[in-house]
Amino acid sequence: MMTAISFLVILSCIYSADAFVQVKIARIALKNAGQNYHLQSVFTNAGNQKSSAASDSVGKSPAVTSLSAAKESLSHADITWKIRCPPEASVWQKVYFRVAGRLLRWDYRFVKRTNPPAVLCPATAQSILEAHMPVIPDKANKIRRLLGKRRKLQKIARFGITTEAGPASPPIQETLSELYGLEPAYCASARCSAIIYMYVAPEYREMNVGTLGLEAIKHIHEQQGMDFTVLVADDDGSGKLVKWYQDHGFSTAPALQTMLGSPDGQYGITMITPTGQDQNRLTDCTIQWW
Repeated sequence: MMTAISFLVILSCIYSADAFVQVKIARIALKNAGQNYHLQSVFTNAGNQKSSAASDSVGKSPAVTSLSAAKESLSHADITWKIRCPPEASVWQKVYFRVAGRLLRWDYRFVKRTNPPAVLCPATAQSILEAHMPVIPDKANKIRRLLGKRRKLQKIARFGITTEAGPASPPIQETLSELYGLEPAYCASARCSAIIYMYVAPEYREMNVGTLGLEAIKHIHEQQGMDFTVLVADDDGSGKLVKWYQDHGFSTAPALQTMLGSPDGQYGITMITPTGQDQNRLTDCTIQWW
């Protein structure tokens, strides 16, 4: 009986593998300082999120990461990124995603004889990106290394993101036309995903984790076939968080205020940035998926 159930689960995962298949990325030159960005299809409506993209589920605000090369600044080589299932996913859905992911790895390595993609995850309304670092070396870790085991990891940050695109909308088309000089036909086919919240553990703030998180998120969105990343920056009116996002390539998008659930800036300032910029820096970025 259990063998039959296992066979049905595997067969179902094989037939649903298209949920993991990435969109082929096509490059289109935008009329903005001669830079090239990605452009493919539709905008992700962030679900009229009332929670700020710059705060976590318990209302904590992320640290504004210093842009200077501080002595204790971290790099992607120091962090292991992990994409988790949506928080609302059931136990069966988590098992389903895990089995399907393992089958795809097997297909890439043993059938196609090639390395799996750096990022591969189902398109969902919300996923969690976690940043992990090795626990500070101690006697227990030394024993683990002697036994050939990996060092334990601790979670230092988490970011709520979407990995799917929603229907096209006039506000996003207006924003893309004004900010990037795109033709109407291109605006109508743009794909966008959102950052819902960002949280960095207090002891790891001012260590470049926020910047690394943004780079990893934009990389994930690019691999998922998205062209732009949007968020709502809630900095309590000080302007510091908005300035930080601007320093990291985001632009304010007033036309998206109501659409992203923050009319008149009630929950923060809506912002947008193209994906696929400066991705050469992510050669040492490790993202574990499902």
